[in-house]
Amino acid sequence: MTQLIIYYSYEGNTEFMATKMAQSVGADLMKLKPLNEKKFTGFMKYVWGGRAAVMRQKPKLGDLSHNIEEYNRIILCTPVWAGTFTPPFNTLLHSYDLKNREIGLFCCNAGGMGKVFTNFKRLLSGSKIIGELGILDPLKSDREKKVEQAVNWVKSL
Repeated sequence: MTQLIIYYSYEGNTEFMATKMAQSVGADLMKLKPLNEKKFTGFMKYVWGGRAAVMRQKPKLGDLSHNIEEYNRIILCTPVWAGTFTPPFNTLLHSYDLKNREIGLFCCNAGGMGKVFTNFKRLLSGSKIIGELGILDPLKSDREKKVEQAVNWVKSL
C-alpha cells in the first residue's frame, strides 16, 4: 500500500511528529508550503492564525512534491488553530479529490482539539477515515512517549 503523510507546521511540532511517523512506516512525506506566508510570534501569531482559520482562508501553495493521485492511504497532519485545521488544508481539500482513499487524521494542539476532526470529515465525505489522533505539545514534554504513541497509532492503521 502506498502511503503519504501530508503536513503543515508553523512552529515545528507537527513537522517533527509527521517525520517520525513517516520514518516508522516508510511513508512518503509532503509539506504544505503556503506562498507568502507571514511569520508572527507571541500574541499576533494567534490573532493572524486564528483569523485565517476561522475565515477558512485558502492560501496559495507552492508546488507539491508528490502526486497525491498515486496514493491510496493518506495521513493528514495539522496543528490546531482556533479549534480547526490550518488554512493550507482548506486549499488542499478544495483542490484535490481524496474520495475512495483511506485517510488518517492527526493533530498537534496546545490545549484542545476543538472540532478539527469533525471539520476534516465534513470536507472528506467519500473518503474512509481510518483513525484519529491528537497529541498535546509534543516538543514541550514527554517527547519520546508522544512519538511512541504517534508511531504506534500510524502503524495500527
